[in-house]
Amino acid sequence: EPGVARIAVGHGGVDSQAPDPLAPGLVSLLSLERAVADGLISYVALGDRHSVTDLSTSGAVWYSGAPLATDFREVAPNKALVVEVDASTGPPTVQPVEIGQWHFVSETFEVDGPEIVVDIRSFLAELCDKERTVVKLGLVGTVSLSTNAALEDVIDRSRDLLAALVLADEHSELVVLADGVDLGELDLSGFAQTALIEIADTAKGNGDGAEVSRNALMLLHRLAARRS
Repeated sequence: EPGVARIAVGHGGVDSQAPDPLAPGLVSLLSLERAVADGLISYVALGDRHSVTDLSTSGAVWYSGAPLATDFREVAPNKALVVEVDASTGPPTVQPVEIGQWHFVSETFEVDGPEIVVDIRSFLAELCDKERTVVKLGLVGTVSLSTNAALEDVIDRSRDLLAALVLADEHSELVVLADGVDLGELDLSGFAQTALIEIADTAKGNGDGAEVSRNALMLLHRLAARRS
């Protein structure tokens, strides 16, 4: 009937967004576009994808997203769509409106020296709404014991201010190796110094033994810092 607005509501994946567009159970975007073009449907509101997404060339097929952020992978969360539909005047107008207050932030840093600690500290300090912000940090590179200790201090302090701070396993390849300054700061002598040198040499390798040695060096460095 001319002038009558019809809104279709559905939930599920759309073939244009799927890795396998021929998989059963997917919504056909082409069919929806044809229905809109023929005047059978004025607007299609879809759920399942938590990111606000305009799917069609007509502007009449949308994923509304999620009113509250729930994951790091979401694009433009915390929104609702205000839609005005008038079948007699043409395509609908769609306006995303921010309503949620939580944020999921993911960032990866190349760690190659002590100066990166300042960058990470600044990044965390500049985040707004910390009590409603969840941060995932990826750290990649090789650092000394002292730089690693400074990093751990920044992360521990930020955890007290943020809703949560986690390290991304899939984007973290941080190798901690002792340099000459680190070993000197431990101020050991005799058999303890000999053992320290052996542990430091083992830590430079690969495998479980190297990982255990690196952890031992980090523990020694923390104990020495407390002693001083």
